[in-house]
Amino acid sequence: MKRDLKNKIKNEYLGRAYATFCGMLIIILTISIIYFIASKGMKLFILNNQSISEFLFSKVWDPEERKYGALIYILGSSAVSLGAVIISTPLAIALAIFINMISPKLGEKVMQPAMELFVGIPSVVYGWIGISVLVPIIKNYLGGVGFSLLAGILVLSVMILPTITSIATVILYIISGFVILLYSKNIR
Repeated sequence: MKRDLKNKIKNEYLGRAYATFCGMLIIILTISIIYFIASKGMKLFILNNQSISEFLFSKVWDPEERKYGALIYILGSSAVSLGAVIISTPLAIALAIFINMISPKLGEKVMQPAMELFVGIPSVVYGWIGISVLVPIIKNYLGGVGFSLLAGILVLSVMILPTITSIATVILYIISGFVILLYSKNIR
């Protein structure tokens, strides 16, 4: 009896010490990464005498002349993100309605596991498929080089669709349960 209690206490302290060590290691690594990125990034503003407003609002990107303007990249990223959300959100809500209300059995057995599986696919895989499949299709049918806003929007739309669908499914499930609860209280 004493031996079991002694082992439990020993294991608990070891577990707590290990969890504390891992937590502190994560904090130290995070601070180190932030320091590294900030110190390398600050060189642009300190050594090149470039202002933050020039960096954020200039369109000129010329490393040979040490001019770095990020406006085009910021606007491009914003346009791709906004376009992907505009495309994915209605589709995700429609999928969530299908999973929860139209065909709950099919949704629970097939659609929900598929969505959870797609959430786990790394973004690098989506990007590789976009570059190797989508970009050549856009290049052949629409012209140009294929690397475009359309390609980015479509790849990001496919990438975020499962996440938005999973969130919308849970929200609809909670809302439907809440409505049923309110309706059952009003009947009495």
